[in-house]
Amino acid sequence: MPTPQIVLLVVLGFVPSIIWLNFYFREDCHPEPKHLLTKVFLMGIIISPLAIIFQILLVKCGTIPAIQKLCLPLGFLQPASPEFLLWSAFVEEVVKFYAVRIVILNNVEFDEPIDAMIYMMVAALGFAAIENILIVFQTTPEGFTTTVNTLILRFIGATLLSLWTFRLLSCNLVVFSISQKKTVNYRYNTSDYISLRL
Repeated sequence: MPTPQIVLLVVLGFVPSIIWLNFYFREDCHPEPKHLLTKVFLMGIIISPLAIIFQILLVKCGTIPAIQKLCLPLGFLQPASPEFLLWSAFVEEVVKFYAVRIVILNNVEFDEPIDAMIYMMVAALGFAAIENILIVFQTTPEGFTTTVNTLILRFIGATLLSLWTFRLLSCNLVVFSISQKKTVNYRYNTSDYISLRL
């Protein structure tokens, strides 16, 4: 595949996330520092392969007889099963949370609980960008029109759903933090997030 075509496909993969990112922050009356938003967005991209690795490991674990006896009756290690899809989604959400935790949750500029919602949405868009890029490369053999149509569907479907799902979860995390009377720095623990995700 020629390099210009690869670059074009990568750019197309970023388009849905960038559009939603610009749309949302135009409506934000108190925007967060752009350098932090950029770091979180990039971290959402960088850390996304972890979700793929974990999902592959889950499938590999399904070949171990002892684990098969424990998990396969429930369907957790069968890639086509609803249980596996739910578990994979859970892994993705935790990975997105870590993208925020690594960059923001120990940063002195993270001083308000509402900031968690913003940064987690940005991380979700970074993660979605990688998903879109992978989809673009998968649909390229079917023609440019198919690729564009797929991106449009993901723009109004999967990308938006990922954004609002993660926003809802981060909203719950904010409420949980306030209800538990955390310190003014609002340092969320992974266990807090996982308990809310479940």
